[in-house]
Amino acid sequence: MKAVSRMSSSPKGSKTEISSYQGVMVSFSITIGTLFITITREVGSISGMEAYIAVPAAYLIMTILLVPVFLFSSRFPGKRIGEYSQIILGGFFGKLLSLALMAVMMAVAALVLRNTAEFWGAALMPETPVWFFLVTLLILVIYTLMNGFEVYARVCQVLFMIVIGSLLFLVIASLIKVDLENLLPVFYRGWEPLLRGCLRVAGIAAQYAVFSAVICGHLRDARTIAATGLKGWLIAGLLLSLIMLAVQGVFGPQQMAKFVSPPLELAKIIEIGGVARGLEALLVSSWIIAAFLQITAYFYTTAIIMTDVFPRISFPTSLLIVSAPIFAGAYLVNDQEQLFALFPVLRTYLILPVAITAFGLLITVAFLRGMLKNGTPSGQKEREEME
Repeated sequence: MKAVSRMSSSPKGSKTEISSYQGVMVSFSITIGTLFITITREVGSISGMEAYIAVPAAYLIMTILLVPVFLFSSRFPGKRIGEYSQIILGGFFGKLLSLALMAVMMAVAALVLRNTAEFWGAALMPETPVWFFLVTLLILVIYTLMNGFEVYARVCQVLFMIVIGSLLFLVIASLIKVDLENLLPVFYRGWEPLLRGCLRVAGIAAQYAVFSAVICGHLRDARTIAATGLKGWLIAGLLLSLIMLAVQGVFGPQQMAKFVSPPLELAKIIEIGGVARGLEALLVSSWIIAAFLQITAYFYTTAIIMTDVFPRISFPTSLLIVSAPIFAGAYLVNDQEQLFALFPVLRTYLILPVAITAFGLLITVAFLRGMLKNGTPSGQKEREEME
């Protein structure tokens, strides 16, 4: 078996191979991360009583956006979107499309970095200026990725089990406090609140689609691509749906929309054997780790796309290049109010249409060029020719 390589400074970047299980755990950095902290507030504020229905409905519907990712990853095994887009569209237009995806992911990365810094500040040292946490996170992210994608995958493999366990514990512990009056009645305002909540989650699906189009190029067994991607997406959808149900069931939609972090407020009211404060500290500690893994995933995605677009630039150099605008964008956000206002705008009106256009264009051109026909995958053909 071919040995797993570390992140190198070769022009083509790393081709680190990971197992399907590691792929699922890495995907949680985007689909879970600290998303459960922001999505409960966002969807709760616009969907109201239907919020706990909007999340699972959107996750099921938006699975369709992942179909092109699985299709291309199976037709071009071992290749990332920055590589197979150039095969399908040609060098110039393929690079142009990849740069567009890189740009929108950088924009989201800036907001995620700022949100992570704000969360770290509130949880660790509230009086410390946010720039300190921005710099700290930047150094930690660069150090982690310089050690190799394999290292990051292994960290996700271990730590996200802790994060998932903490969220499940939070849901179970809050069941005794759930009030059914906070969940019913539904649809008395029509379908609009539900549809608006689904649209908000659709932007998250677009982020995950782009990330998956990068990660699928690292899977050791191409036959597990669809199963791996769906597991990462649907398990996260189930977990976020349970969190939304618990938060809304305890606080109600109106109160939930007022909280900066509804799950954190839920953690504060858990009391089991008089150890509430200790439990809150443990839960928040696991979420701090999840926040770091989440922002690291965005940095990796943007840097590796740049490496695929410009093969002469090594991954470490690409990482340093993309770090500058991401840090600047995060620093320029004025406060949390502006941050929460920018998140839905970027997800709904920027990354969602760009992702749909990009994958739609790739599907159309690949179909017209006969690249989607059954037969030997393009990536396998290239390897056979080299042999």
